[in-house]
Amino acid sequence: MQLDRSDIRLLGFLADDGRMTIAELAERVGMSPTACRRRVSLLEEAGVISGYRAVIDRTKAGFPVTIFVSIRLDHKDNAVFGAFKEKLKTFPEVVAAYTTSGNEDFLLIVNVADVAGFENFLQHRLMNESHIASLRSQFAINRFIYRQRLPEN
Repeated sequence: MQLDRSDIRLLGFLADDGRMTIAELAERVGMSPTACRRRVSLLEEAGVISGYRAVIDRTKAGFPVTIFVSIRLDHKDNAVFGAFKEKLKTFPEVVAAYTTSGNEDFLLIVNVADVAGFENFLQHRLMNESHIASLRSQFAINRFIYRQRLPEN
């Protein structure tokens, strides 16, 4: 689906406030409520809008420690990669995971309550995985940008 400027504006307002009514959204983007509802429905049907959910402040919820974990596996075949990806999905501490280019194969974003929680994650989850050749972690100091909005240009 090709997004136009109006679609991107709609998405930006919804990213800021997913509870906004169609009437409020239509007013902000300068459309009729009917046209706005139609556009939102098309974006939902195309999967551009994949859902509406609460944004949780992990620090206030008791999980203030964020760690970026880079992992390189010792085998580069689809079976090992697939099995490792499925295993990562079972770890609740992993809030996002990416396959990457370069020296590492995976980048994980891990969220825990404290350093002891990360040590527990390493010892009881990751260190049990046999195909990890190397693992590197970096603790986030401060997240100062987090965007849901798409660029309008």
